[in-house]
Amino acid sequence: MLNKYLRRMPFMITALLVVGTAATQKKTVKKKAVKTVRKYFGPPPPIVKDVVEAPPPPPSLSDSKQPGYAAPPMIMVSPQEAKFEKEKICTDCDTLVLEARKPQVVIYDVKWMADRESRTYRSQPKAADLSTDYYSMRGLVKREWDELHQNFPESDVNYHHVYRNTFIKVANNHKQNLNLLDRQLRHEGFIYWSGKPEAEILQGNKMVKLTEQIGKAANVDKTSSYYASFKKDSLTVEKLMQTTRAAKDVEPNINAFLQQEILGEYIIPFQFINLKNVSSISLLPNGKEKLTFKFNQMGQLTEYIDEGDEHLIIKYSSNLPQTISRDGKIKTRLFYQDDVIITKDDYRLETFKMVGRLFLESDRYSIEKADYEEMKINSGQTYKIAARNSQTCLDYSDGDRNSSVCYSNNQWTLPLTMTESYGGDSQTKTFTMNNEGELMVQNINKYKSSKMVYQLENEIIKAFQSVQKRGDDSYSTPNEI
Repeated sequence: MLNKYLRRMPFMITALLVVGTAATQKKTVKKKAVKTVRKYFGPPPPIVKDVVEAPPPPPSLSDSKQPGYAAPPMIMVSPQEAKFEKEKICTDCDTLVLEARKPQVVIYDVKWMADRESRTYRSQPKAADLSTDYYSMRGLVKREWDELHQNFPESDVNYHHVYRNTFIKVANNHKQNLNLLDRQLRHEGFIYWSGKPEAEILQGNKMVKLTEQIGKAANVDKTSSYYASFKKDSLTVEKLMQTTRAAKDVEPNINAFLQQEILGEYIIPFQFINLKNVSSISLLPNGKEKLTFKFNQMGQLTEYIDEGDEHLIIKYSSNLPQTISRDGKIKTRLFYQDDVIITKDDYRLETFKMVGRLFLESDRYSIEKADYEEMKINSGQTYKIAARNSQTCLDYSDGDRNSSVCYSNNQWTLPLTMTESYGGDSQTKTFTMNNEGELMVQNINKYKSSKMVYQLENEIIKAFQSVQKRGDDSYSTPNEI
């Protein structure tokens, strides 16, 4: 509309430009809904030209006569590639003007807008796109945004959430503008300005403890609410990485724990077999690599070899596993505190509480370097062990998703039923002994079910079969192991 009007009345161009500039100074009414970028139709973002290196001078006639001279190679760029590079600076994007008088806080979180495979650019997101996973404010950025609002009320500060490629103009004497127009870059960070013309801005991309950073710039003492929890969690992790003593029932049930929580294998029913005088068990599934379990003289698992995948070595001290190595490097350490086993690898620390002969997860911490830098090592999951309907249950949740696993008894007494529910789905696992003295382990869910039948002799596995089926189909032909 503005361009059409200008074409009809050229003699008013100067007056309209003045009005457009004045519009940038008009105070925008704040809304209680999700903050979006305020777009001012004042001066457009400056055209930022790419810096192009000057071409080398052409070879002289004397150069071309030198022995072995070869002309410099010519680098050919496709029209699509040239267009992709030429258009990386957005020339029709927003301009955000930070006005004087009131403190201004900008959180900018502009995602990748370039599709490098197709050499194209995505359309600039709209306010409705903030509900999608890609453009929504989440994680560390969302945490700091919420913290700032708790510590610096909207009545005292103008907040801006910039999620589009934008040119940010600061109306201070220093003219400290910020250019977020390059669509090939990921822009993430913050700006704080007191609103005083003589004051410089505080700008950076370290989001952790943003409340403290802005508080220091504003000469007020503020502390992020999550700092106390982080400090408490850090001390808890340090205490868990110490062994006091293990309860007497931990040692005789350690094989089942290792298979369940370390190997992630459930193929051998350790709870129902006797490993006295057994040095190894080798399994050869039809058409698959051999699996080998090795044991010490006490029948404790010391090695697990999957010929197609991995080789784990378990080192013991005082009859309890201490370290687990893969490819010659220690990957997991174990600690013991009464009826709790603690496992720690490079990514997380987990605790498992022994209830009867069951090991149920009771806590989890994320312990990578990045987790400590973000001061968020608690996984956010909650765990609760409860007795319900004569069963032993573990209820756990991750955000708004609730899950549970319940055992009909906690002593591995046959028959045993194990019921799991996760995100609305469920499955049932049963352990029974049939009339032929065979142990049957059946796992049933609506997607894929399986059944294993173990032939036992004096609590030693002699052979077993496995069958599977999908949905309501019939079981497949038994696979002899």
